Amino acid sequence: MEKKLRSLLLFGFIFFSVFTIRNIKNILINKENIQGTYMRISRNYFLESGDTSESTVILHINEHEDICFLIKELANEGDKYIVGNITFDEAPKFGCNEKLKNKYNGYFYMNYFDDNDARFNLTKDEIKSKFNKKLKYKKAKKFLNEYGKGVIDLTEEIIFFNFFFSFFLTFCVWIIILILKKLYSISKI
Repeated sequence: MEKKLRSLLLFGFIFFSVFTIRNIKNILINKENIQGTYMRISRNYFLESGDTSESTVILHINEHEDICFLIKELANEGDKYIVGNITFDEAPKFGCNEKLKNKYNGYFYMNYFDDNDARFNLTKDEIKSKFNKKLKYKKAKKFLNEYGKGVIDLTEEIIFFNFFFSFFLTFCVWIIILILKKLYSISKI
């Protein structure tokens, strides 16, 4: 009876430890539970992300037709400019127009208040000379989660997933421990 109780306590300890560590990492440290879905930059520009935890952020430009680009990283320059880096790595997957690669590739900046104060196809050096300091870039999804609107709270889903993941992982560790115990007892004979 005491042996079964010890085994049950060990199983509970492993499960609780894995469950707690995963929740702290996902919810408190990485803040994966809050997902910003869009951010209007100005009249002609806005950022958008899907309602999943996928890290893709798309920049939409509404001049004559709706064009979009994938954003790799973004920085906020004061309360006046947003600075970022466009990538065409997965553009076809999201229906983004790859024909405009030469016009919009690389770094860009946009004024929040003036649609005419936006430049694309810049180098990192051109951005540095424009803003005269080192910008602190964030991954685009993290930036959108911090400054965006349309927030989706995924806390319950993350806890639910972590519960089953922790149970499965604990069960696997438990089986490995039992196999090792059995092998150890056989090797003693």
